[in-house]
Amino acid sequence: MLTLDSGNVLLKPAHKKQLLARLKRITRLGKRLGQFFLKITFHRSGKHVQITAQGYDRFGPFTLKSKATDWNHAFHLLIHEISCLIHQHSVHRQTLSS
Repeated sequence: MLTLDSGNVLLKPAHKKQLLARLKRITRLGKRLGQFFLKITFHRSGKHVQITAQGYDRFGPFTLKSKATDWNHAFHLLIHEISCLIHQHSVHRQTLSS
């Protein structure tokens, strides 16, 4: 399951669609792991945007943060971190089942 909270950052509907499209791979990998939940929160302070991802899967809870001057760049960095983490969890799951 995926929750997107834009907080005090103004996102147009087209931006939200773009963000959800970028998250498709992560949700697919999360469904394979099982018990996957992800909440993404945006917060602007001054010129910077901080994006926080809180979630959990079969291997426990995790929290990742990304901060940049552009929300698009911060989200790109966060997507990369989340996909790496989920990939590590899927590899760990495969070694446990072997």
